[in-house]
Amino acid sequence: MSGLFSHITTELQALLFTVPVILLAIICHECAHGWVSYKLGDPTAKNAGRLY
Repeated sequence: MSGLFSHITTELQALLFTVPVILLAIICHECAHGWVSYKLGDPTAKNAGRLY
């Protein structure tokens, strides 16, 4: 039974480290979309307050 608990703990630790990194990567990726659009002449994201 302790082997199962150890496995669950390891998986939980992996999730606690992975999820914030993935969320940050998604946010940066989407901001890059808005920035590139703005640089190419589409001010929609800037006008909506998504770029500062």
